[in-house]
Amino acid sequence: MPSVGALHDIVHGLLATQRRADDTYGEPLQTALVVAALVAHPEEYHDDARTAARALTRLWRDASPALSGRDVAAVSVVARCASDLGAADAELEGLARSRSHDLLDRGLSLAPFHLALLAHSWRALSSSGEWPWAELRRRATGHRASGVDAGLLAYARALSAVHDDPALLVDDLLAATTVAASLSERCVLLWLLDRGLVTARGAVEGDDRGLRYLIERRGVVEGRLAAEIDRDTFDEPPLDDEFDPDGRDRLLGLQRLGPFEAALLDWALVERASSGSNLSLKEAEAFFGERLATERRRTYDVDVRRVRQLTAAVAALGAALGGCATLALRLEGYREGVSVAWGVMILVVGLLAAAWARSRGPDRAPSEEIWAFLATLWLVAAYLLYDQMKTDPATDNPLEYALGLIIPAAALALAVAAVRRTRTTTSARPSGDDRAP
Repeated sequence: MPSVGALHDIVHGLLATQRRADDTYGEPLQTALVVAALVAHPEEYHDDARTAARALTRLWRDASPALSGRDVAAVSVVARCASDLGAADAELEGLARSRSHDLLDRGLSLAPFHLALLAHSWRALSSSGEWPWAELRRRATGHRASGVDAGLLAYARALSAVHDDPALLVDDLLAATTVAASLSERCVLLWLLDRGLVTARGAVEGDDRGLRYLIERRGVVEGRLAAEIDRDTFDEPPLDDEFDPDGRDRLLGLQRLGPFEAALLDWALVERASSGSNLSLKEAEAFFGERLATERRRTYDVDVRRVRQLTAAVAALGAALGGCATLALRLEGYREGVSVAWGVMILVVGLLAAAWARSRGPDRAPSEEIWAFLATLWLVAAYLLYDQMKTDPATDNPLEYALGLIIPAAALALAVAAVRRTRTTTSARPSGDDRAP
């Protein structure tokens, strides 16, 4: 079955061929949709988006956009894209705001798709001035529609509502987007479902049943479009010079798409084109961030507990070996001071190993005080061993003297290195700050 990534490659490649000498991609709304799609892409595509946006801005400075839903929606979309790119254009936003007021105040009819685009654009530009939200809300509420148009109106109502209610938007989209007869309508439907889920990010929990159904519905629509659309879908059908009595019926059965649908698909598919999943990474973090943070903390606690158990086992082993060494040396005739000193050193070896294991755990313990204490124990044990063997040696083997000096020195160097590492390492304990915004 064709993949969503392959479909995205088709539509993105098609849009690249639509670029004109003046850096536009056709009429203003078509170009505005391409700009929005490019803004949704990674940063390397943003220069193309800026170039197309500047081309439209120059066009509108020479001739004010027509007082129509298509042109006013185009101005609003480009104004929002400029803001999203971090290059807000106050003059362009003012033009979009004034033309929006003129359009809605005169009572001119607007298509549901244009209302949805206006709401989408104004949402990010509300702080730049007064927008005619009340009139847009009245249009979206008083308009009667069915199918995809009903979903577009629900989207416009949700964005223009006085109080945000993303959960209600999810329910409205589920109820309104059950039918999309044509291939072109399914392209608009996919864009609508994607925008609806973007609006619900962070505001609706991932466990919400309606949200899961909406995600599944978007996945079904994506799958159908990926199976039905290929490069030929965007090509004009060839017309033969000779009359073909069956040709008309054959052409009527074909569904052709254009750059308009390609721009909507490019915009809607870009985040999931490479993931191979119904959810993009941003959506997964937004919808399931709380659950992931909880699971991360639970895993962290389990890891810490296991490291502590390992630390205790290593320390206990060191204590046991130290006791056995002390007893064995006493049985071999070594004096009590020498035997105890060797036992203490073996014990501290176990404690150092336990401390090192703890320091490799997720909580980055032990602290500097523990390392200093262990280093002090090493020095005490080394001194006792050296003193006993110097004043009353039980053997002439020089290896014992070497061990009494070299091993504590190496341990002290290890402790100093560990202290430096502890100072430069921060705690890995997960918290609420690790969750997605």
